[in-house]
Amino acid sequence: MLRLIYYQFNYSKKQWLGTLPILLVSSLIIGTSVSGIFNIMNNTEIFKHLADPTPLFEMIIFFGGMTLFLLISGLIHFLISIFKEDYQLWTILGANRSQLSLLIGGQLFLVAFICSVVTTILSTYLAGGYYSFIQSFVGEKNLPNIPFSFDWWASLLSLHIVPLIAGTSGYYYSRKILKIGDFSSKKTRVKRISLHLITKGSFALLVLGLWLNCIYLLYSASFTSSFNVRFDRLSSIFLMLLLHLLIIYLLTPYLQIFQLKFLAKVLAKSNYAMILAKWTILYKPSYLKSLQSSVAMGITLISGFLLLSQNISARFQTDSVTETKVSFLAFLAAPIVVILANVISVTILSSNQDSKDVRQLSILGVSKQNHLWILLAYSLIHSLIVFLTSLLFNLVILAMVMFGVHLFNYPMVDYTPVFTIDLLVSVLLFVFIFVTKFISILYANDIDITKNE
Repeated sequence: MLRLIYYQFNYSKKQWLGTLPILLVSSLIIGTSVSGIFNIMNNTEIFKHLADPTPLFEMIIFFGGMTLFLLISGLIHFLISIFKEDYQLWTILGANRSQLSLLIGGQLFLVAFICSVVTTILSTYLAGGYYSFIQSFVGEKNLPNIPFSFDWWASLLSLHIVPLIAGTSGYYYSRKILKIGDFSSKKTRVKRISLHLITKGSFALLVLGLWLNCIYLLYSASFTSSFNVRFDRLSSIFLMLLLHLLIIYLLTPYLQIFQLKFLAKVLAKSNYAMILAKWTILYKPSYLKSLQSSVAMGITLISGFLLLSQNISARFQTDSVTETKVSFLAFLAAPIVVILANVISVTILSSNQDSKDVRQLSILGVSKQNHLWILLAYSLIHSLIVFLTSLLFNLVILAMVMFGVHLFNYPMVDYTPVFTIDLLVSVLLFVFIFVTKFISILYANDIDITKNE
């Protein structure tokens, strides 16, 4: 099986290169954190009478790894669609779902391991730089200088964390996707889809219960006069923020498709560019899910964190600015960077299909000018959907923050993160999609010109 994984990877390594950005960034982040933890453990005497700084690195591993596990689902969808014909051939030759899933997970493990080898070499140097960066905020009294050196145990652990996460999630999502795919008989597919819907519905009810519980915890704080109880209940807002990430992942792409159909009735009644852009988006649900879930999660994280820090943390912490910066680095920096890397990976994986679509439309008589108008409409629809999705979840956090502030009879300091971050990222997404897709159009036209010559 190992030899088969290697030969299959070597045969399709060009397509697997699209996974490099997210795996390389994840390996770099987690390898740096592991090196930092081991170097702190080797200098425990220095922190004997101080607060243990290892959670600053542990949280990066936890949140970065969790984000990677969730986002790999979109990459697996892309890879299965790219290699669908190959997997159908393997099925005809006798391969079962477990073997195909092991093949996909093994190839993902191999790519992640190659990335980890590169990043492990840099981890010790980067860990010292990250430690010094945090030290500049909190001062040498809280984080004294320590020597950072190469550690074999840290290197071995760094080499395997991201490959294990990538390989495990690749195997899990591959089995899940292939289970409801087109590789089995119709009767078996119907039974599996029904079981899948029941499982997904039960999980959705659990998430809904947790969501309602967060609202109840905050609302129930109004019935007590205890300052400590009210302050503790404010943590439900942060829990809600993290829960929203999972909800966005679960609702995508269904929520976005609903918004797309609504926008189509408003914007695309007779405009050819909007109509073609709409069907192009619906034709690629994998790209829709990966891109929309990644960006919406990033916006929700940043906006929610700024609302909490500016309106609540600033009121109850003596040095709110420092606490905000350190909390951002510990809790949100890793997920945001992984999300950005995922957007790049998804774009690379979809570029091959983009070139095919451009050539097909050109054959049907679509001019270069028409391509540009379709591309503008395509980018606009994606950015509008991201804006509306993020705004929906941001308004929930805003309402909870306003209620939490009201519990202590304080006014709101700043509402703007709800809209400014959302608008800024949506505009940047519009530019990013337009530029990357425009390059695909130029690439496709160059290929056509070369063939004609």
